[in-house]
Amino acid sequence: MLIFGNTLTVEQRLEQATSKIMSNTEGKFDALVGLLMYGDCTVDETTPTACTDGKNEKYGRAFCEKLNDPELRFLRLHEVFHKMRRDMHIWQHLYKEDHKLANTAVDYVNNLSLVDLDAGKGFITMPVGGMLDTRFRGMHAGQVFAILKQEQQKKKDEDED
Repeated sequence: MLIFGNTLTVEQRLEQATSKIMSNTEGKFDALVGLLMYGDCTVDETTPTACTDGKNEKYGRAFCEKLNDPELRFLRLHEVFHKMRRDMHIWQHLYKEDHKLANTAVDYVNNLSLVDLDAGKGFITMPVGGMLDTRFRGMHAGQVFAILKQEQQKKKDEDED
């Protein structure tokens, strides 16, 4: 992304993404304005994609540099949805049981919600490789976790045979 002949940093692009989300004329994201401003939003060299602790957000520089503007807005909203839905708190027992599977479950729920919210308009676009499965539509992360856990166990049992 260029501005007056200069390439924007990831930090600047995240600020721009936040501004565009907040000023979206359809009003779909108005309720998220407070959460967009809540906590620190940092970029580092060690985060593989992005993450949140429920308050602060971290973005991986290398990952974000590869994203176009709608993908970066999607990523920002994805992390904000974790905060809005209090995923780290509500599903804490799932994270304690299997952190990776719990994160996968909440990612499926958040990504599907964001894709549905955009409704193909292209303001936000899920980055390639994001987790999306329409069979989870209408489910909460606990239900998705249970399905994924069952599928994981079935695969393990089949591999042992």
